[in-house]
Amino acid sequence: MHRVINTTGKERYSIPFFFGLNYDASLECLPGCVSTERPAMYETMTAGEYVEKRLAETYPTPDGADSKAAEAGVATEEVKLEG
Repeated sequence: MHRVINTTGKERYSIPFFFGLNYDASLECLPGCVSTERPAMYETMTAGEYVEKRLAETYPTPDGADSKAAEAGVATEEVKLEG
């Protein structure tokens, strides 16, 4: 997983590219970064679940019938192009 916090105040583009992803790999916060005072900010999931979730958010189906997105609790919105 690749997360970036931009503290420069300037716009930027980040385009990570990962090759050969292990879809069964567990994505979770490192144990040394979590405590009772500072719990993990994101739920544990597999790399495959994360990719499917992001694809569903980026490319929702026009009829909203994306069952995998619905199973993952991902909100989809209908986009209508005019012209």
